[in-house]
Amino acid sequence: MKINLSHHDINRLQTLIDVKDTNIQVAEMYLYYLMEEPLYITDKLKRTSDESSDDTEAFYVLLMQCLAVDLIDEQNQLLAKRYFHDGIKKLDPSIFRSNPFYQLIHPKEEKLASWSIEYLNYQPYQGFACDDIIVDQEDFHEISPVGFFDEAYSYLAIFEKGKLWMSLIPHEMITMQGPLKQMHGDIIVFGLGLGYFTFMAALKDEVKHITVIEKDKNVIALFKSTIYPLFPNQEKVTIIAADGFDYLKTMPQHFNTAFVDIWLGVNDGIWPYLMFKVNEENVPFTHFTYWIEKSLLAYLRRLVLIYLQEVLEEYSEDKYLIAKTDEDKIINALHRYLHDVSWKTYEQIHDFLSDQSLLKVAKSLDL
Repeated sequence: MKINLSHHDINRLQTLIDVKDTNIQVAEMYLYYLMEEPLYITDKLKRTSDESSDDTEAFYVLLMQCLAVDLIDEQNQLLAKRYFHDGIKKLDPSIFRSNPFYQLIHPKEEKLASWSIEYLNYQPYQGFACDDIIVDQEDFHEISPVGFFDEAYSYLAIFEKGKLWMSLIPHEMITMQGPLKQMHGDIIVFGLGLGYFTFMAALKDEVKHITVIEKDKNVIALFKSTIYPLFPNQEKVTIIAADGFDYLKTMPQHFNTAFVDIWLGVNDGIWPYLMFKVNEENVPFTHFTYWIEKSLLAYLRRLVLIYLQEVLEEYSEDKYLIAKTDEDKIINALHRYLHDVSWKTYEQIHDFLSDQSLLKVAKSLDL
């Protein structure tokens, strides 16, 4: 691959690389709060909140305090405003409690082999990821929406060997709205989870039948013993115990729409996402949708920018013959994909990094 840009365009590309680095830094800051200090804001805001206070603004100030972002510093103010402020949302818990799934599905806590179904809680003012990532298509900076309630909120969760495997939280309910709107006819769902997507799809008159592919028989057994008996429209649902990738290879051609959700998040999702994308052409009459696809495309964009940075730094070709991680494999695939490309303007690179372009790239990589 060749990058033959003017000095001005090289600087513009370097700015995108810098934004990528900041995106990663901010994601790590969010992860620190969510994993290490989830009740930091709860402990402080619950004591001071009253009807006249602006909970969202107070949450923002305390989040910055938790992350050691000094808002007196002008540069920190700009970073905080750009990446955090507008992504914070106070949510109404009644909207989620009134969801048809939670209105009808009230399973008892139960264990089966190494699996268990339990109830967990968000505390008042405990922040959580609440939607798919928002990416500015001009400079590609990322905003991760964070929500909170002003009261405790209970939700269903599945554990495997004591480790959280799946939970039906507002994030899942919000991020599945888009794919659900696209479901019609004979549909296929890869990944059972708690059955939320299948439940909601079965409520649609436009959906005639749902085939669910789930590889773990214990998950299916737990689902059938706790949640499935409470399902309406059971006649619409068929569950098949099979590996999703194996099923995809011989997948029938009669499905109208598909939804894929076989990952916990972006880090473990990028590889299976791309593996599905490159195989979409094998079932051309099926329209595929994917859970948190915007976030997965943002992850792929980061890897493209890492590769472009390596090109600028003139990394050896031998580097792309070795792969220790899935990230390495994807970057090596990008190297093969872009090997004969020569970019002469910043605009060409910018267009390549757009969501629309990356969707095409995802289908074309040699993995």
